[in-house]
Formats: sequence, structure tokens, C-alpha cells
Amino acid sequence: MAYFGLSNPWIAKLDVKNKTYSGGFKNGTAVGTDVTPQYNEANLYGDNVLQESTKEFKYADVTLNTTHMPIEAANVMFGHKVDSDTKEITYNASDAANYVGYGFYASEKIDGKTTYIAAILPKVIFAEAAENYTTKGDSLEFKTPSVSGKAMPLEDGTWKVKKTFETEQEAVAFIKEYLNITDAA
Repeated sequence: MAYFGLSNPWIAKLDVKNKTYSGGFKNGTAVGTDVTPQYNEANLYGDNVLQESTKEFKYADVTLNTTHMPIEAANVMFGHKVDSDTKEITYNASDAANYVGYGFYASEKIDGKTTYIAAILPKVIFAEAAENYTTKGDSLEFKTPSVSGKAMPLEDGTWKVKKTFETEQEAVAFIKEYLNITDAA
């Protein structure tokens, strides 16, 4: 497999109790994302030889880097108070991050044929990252926001869903349907 062309990072708030998504939005444009599964492992040795080995998923480290974080992210992802009219965000020490679903797609090329792999992490909690600003100097430098978090399994054990499509539009439609994102979002 050869992935290229990461695109369309979508986020929607997860209501864990009702297993529904709401408040979905496109989270800027994708710069990069990393999903690194972590496992619990155990080995059983007997007679000086490995007899049994097991590895079970525990969570995945997730990093999302976008061109910008829309104002909706402050509320949906991090629980901050947002006034959309005045574009004011109020950060409170008692604000708590929300569980969200995170979806994106990447292009894949196999034997000269391009397909589109939609990936959804149904339950992720992100933490806000440091904000970095630099003055203009002899050259311009872009700074893009990057957040990290943990993807964890739903009650049924599902922690990631992937599906292959022939077109980008089908991949986006799948993500938006899964995360209950309407065309207005």
C-alpha cells in the first residue's frame, strides 16, 4: 500500500450514553495525522522457552495537524464557551474535553489504480496543544495547530473503522454519514 493525499478531517461530538454524534464540522484542512496503536502484552515462559504470547489493544495515540482549527473546535472538542456571532471563545479552568468521532480519508495507489480509504476513529479525546506564534523576520514561517489525543474502543470493542471507495465523494459521504454530519455542517 502507498498512501498519499490525506484530506478532510471531520470531527463530531460523541454522546457515549446514546451512541450518537452531533455538532459535526470539517476541522480545517489536513496537514498530517498519526494513529499509533498501543498494546498490552504478556508472555508466558516454560522450560526456558516462550510458550504463549498475547497482545491486546488498549488505545491508540492520535495526532491531528491542520491548517487551522475552526471556532467550533473550541466547544465541540474542548468544551469551551463559544459565541459564534462575536467569535469570542471563553476558556474556563473547569472546561473538560469531550469525546469525539474523528474521520478522514487518504488516497491509496496499488498497481497504478487510485482508491480512497476512509478512516474513522469513533471515540477520541483530544487535548489542546501549545500555541506557537513567531514574528515576521527575514522570511515568513507558517505555524499550524496540532492536537494529540487518545482513541479508545467503544463498548463493543470497535476502535477504528476503514472502508475503501472508488471516489473521494464516496469516502466523504461515508464519513459524514457515520458521524451524523449534515450538508449544512
